[in-house]
Amino acid sequence: MKKLLLISLVLLCLLVAGYYEYVQLTSDSVLDLKNSHDEWTRNFIDNESAFADLVIFFKQNCTTKDNREIAFKIEKYGRVSLNVNEMPADLDSALRTFDWDVDVANNIKRKLLKVHCDCIKRVHLYDQYAIQIWPHKEEGTYYNYFVTDGIPADSVNRSHGGHITNSDFGKQVFLDYLNAVYYPQ
Repeated sequence: MKKLLLISLVLLCLLVAGYYEYVQLTSDSVLDLKNSHDEWTRNFIDNESAFADLVIFFKQNCTTKDNREIAFKIEKYGRVSLNVNEMPADLDSALRTFDWDVDVANNIKRKLLKVHCDCIKRVHLYDQYAIQIWPHKEEGTYYNYFVTDGIPADSVNRSHGGHITNSDFGKQVFLDYLNAVYYPQ
């Protein structure tokens, strides 16, 4: 009888411990998502002029008239990469495509680091070009910033939670949520 009681007590403890661990895991991820959204919104608000400076500089230096997506990333150990669809993979060829030099690349890198991000990309979104900015990869966020050329349509605003701020530049920016942690290749 004592043996049965002891086994029942151990099983009950294991069940309670398992349930406790389940609650901790699921509630933390929900709270992390909310904190992450708030954190990246606050990052934008605190650095709005630096974001605007980054976007303006990037647009001025992406003068290609074709439909290619362009991604500038800060890689491990501070290396940079410039990826252009249907282009050779080496950085020098990509830089020559836009008449960039090392100073332009270093300027974009510095501006990205100033806003706590490490990738900026020109993408085709909702029948227009937009700028997509990714927070630091090691942060493991579910969010990224989209900057449109104009105020997004109401349907886009609703589906993405609205623009970040009511300033002229902030109305063009929304924080996009992804269903999984993703980082552009």
